[in-house]
Amino acid sequence: MEDRLQMANGLIPQKIVSVHLQDSALKELKDQATNKPAHILQPSPRSAMEGEPDTGIMEHVGKDDPKVLGSEPTQGQGGASGSEPAGESDRGEGSADLCHLHLSSCHECLELENSTIESIRFASAEDIPDLPYDPSGNVEGVADAVGPEREGRRTNVTGKAPNILLYVGSDSQEALDRFQQVRSVLADCVDPDSYTLYHLSGESALRDPWSDNCVLLVIATSESLSKDLYQKFMAYLSQGGKVLGLSSSFTVAGFQVTSKGALQETVQNLVFSKADQSQVKLSVLSSGCIYEEDPGEQLSLGKLQGHLENEDKDRLIVQVPFGAHGGEAVLCQVHLELPPSSSAVQTEEDFNLLKCSNIRRYEVLKEILTTLGLSCGMNQVPALTPLHLLLAAEEMQDPLMQWLEKCVDAGGVITSSKLSLKFVPSYTSEIEVTPTSLPVVTDTMAFSSEHFNLEIYRENLQTKQLGKVILFAEVTSTTMNLLDGGVRIPDLNDM
Repeated sequence: MEDRLQMANGLIPQKIVSVHLQDSALKELKDQATNKPAHILQPSPRSAMEGEPDTGIMEHVGKDDPKVLGSEPTQGQGGASGSEPAGESDRGEGSADLCHLHLSSCHECLELENSTIESIRFASAEDIPDLPYDPSGNVEGVADAVGPEREGRRTNVTGKAPNILLYVGSDSQEALDRFQQVRSVLADCVDPDSYTLYHLSGESALRDPWSDNCVLLVIATSESLSKDLYQKFMAYLSQGGKVLGLSSSFTVAGFQVTSKGALQETVQNLVFSKADQSQVKLSVLSSGCIYEEDPGEQLSLGKLQGHLENEDKDRLIVQVPFGAHGGEAVLCQVHLELPPSSSAVQTEEDFNLLKCSNIRRYEVLKEILTTLGLSCGMNQVPALTPLHLLLAAEEMQDPLMQWLEKCVDAGGVITSSKLSLKFVPSYTSEIEVTPTSLPVVTDTMAFSSEHFNLEIYRENLQTKQLGKVILFAEVTSTTMNLLDGGVRIPDLNDM
């Protein structure tokens, strides 16, 4: 889960550790919060961030009590049932009181608690796999067990956080406008569920540890880069980073950017070679610069190439592998980020030429992004599926159906403020499934799913009441509408 948590300044937690506290340790913490507030409630900024535990308290951890005290049942994504350790409901309110400690009165801890909740909310929005239990606490073994095979939407194959960073030059209105243009066209190309696009300022690029969280760095400014900034971007490339240059002065060793005034802000015919060696011809808006190899340099170039359809075949797009760790740059001197309606387009004739090539402009841009390792295919939204009413104990079937008969209307429907549930014995394709009207299949004998095994669920359920009645759906838009208070839940003790 470490690489899923969204933290301030792009930081990534090194390790998440579960801490088991016995009753005496929690009581000691509560006593300290009551008797020594000045010591506990005013942590230094360093200690608040590092969270170093008190050795006198931590020596109690994990020695006698194997259970976590005060844990509350939580609901995961797509589920409508919880879990409750057997006997937990009989403990009374004392355990819950111990869980508060000093959080409710400590400003620093409240901020930390809120940021943690926000991080977990972001992480929980993803399809996080169940981590295998490792009693030795070896986090490397756990990472190896779930890393290469998992297909989390919010991580790419390298395991990096899904950030696309856009550097557009100095802080000016022109740069901000350029950021919006680049951001808009990239958002139209990449899978919106897989990446987040951020503005990278020059100050942040030199100060913050952004490189480990970046799957693509886009440089879209004609301004000259400072020596420090250029070295920072080259270090990212050498570590295996991916760079897309859009009409930028940025280049790599062996190439130089040469100005060719006759081409500046003019519409030219471009021949673009794709990775499969096929070619795309389109009209593009030139930046006025071309790429030339340094004399005597023998470069190993990638398959993506773009040149003008003129006598000199001026290079406007080059793909350059870099370093020994898979770094790669695709550099362009055409305005792939600008639409035909841009103010840079000077004549109606140019507008018409660019408009006719607009689809191919997107085709070229998606080919470049895909070659750089990004996903440009939009995930198809799966169709909604019906709910299945499942029971942890078969003897509950008759009492539950009797209760349902009292709750449904003449059409077998229970209606709340946001949702209608229509109870049916079986599901056929003629029954419509919508976000506001869901069929609920009551025949448990006909239920089968490759994602949920009811028998294994029954064998492992150890609660007295929670989780006895399950509403299961393969695909649903939300579970929140079921919990708006419009549907009365029966008391299982009466069944």
